[in-house]
Amino acid sequence: MVHCRPRRSRDGGTSQISPDELNMLQRTFDRVCTCWSISRYGKRAELLACHITDQFRNGMIDDAALFENAMWLEQHAGTASHQQEA
Repeated sequence: MVHCRPRRSRDGGTSQISPDELNMLQRTFDRVCTCWSISRYGKRAELLACHITDQFRNGMIDDAALFENAMWLEQHAGTASHQQEA
């Protein structure tokens, strides 16, 4: 189970991710997992999901930007730690 911070609205309250936004986040996660051969379950996938979600909550709402950002993260992450978690 992935535990990420709740999304904050502009007025300081907590807002939920819409179904369309959730679908976009899922597609982005799936694409990155496919590109890097990441199992959809496990610590590496959990960290990736939290990263994508956090970037979205911080204002990166374009799916292409989220994908490129997550791909950069995977490319520059410590490969030794990923190999142990994969």
